Amino acid sequence: MASDDIIRLTQTDGIIIAQLLRGAFRDENGVLLALEKLGQVMKGRTEIRMVLDLGVVEYVSSAGLGRLVACLKRARESGGDLFLASVRSEILELLDLMKLTEIFTVHETVDAAKDALLDRA
Repeated sequence: MASDDIIRLTQTDGIIIAQLLRGAFRDENGVLLALEKLGQVMKGRTEIRMVLDLGVVEYVSSAGLGRLVACLKRARESGGDLFLASVRSEILELLDLMKLTEIFTVHETVDAAKDALLDRA
């Protein structure tokens, strides 16, 4: 899997783990770029099963939320799914406020999200 200074992609047990990097990640352009790269990685794949680790993300704009939803849609259209993990409370509150917790599956840890995806198989 590919990695760079903004996103690290690994694969284990057929599940892609996408980890946003850079410590305290408040740079909206960085978040958008990472989600755009994630969308590019997902293109043309089938049965995408992915965990997106948002542990370092402190801020997401409406554009970022739109890209998150687009990634979820792409995963589900491929016959797979995308789970969110390690979501900070302020981001979780935003997801809840926007009713996105109704469409996203959110887990406290990457391991819990991975296990839940494995149980779905």
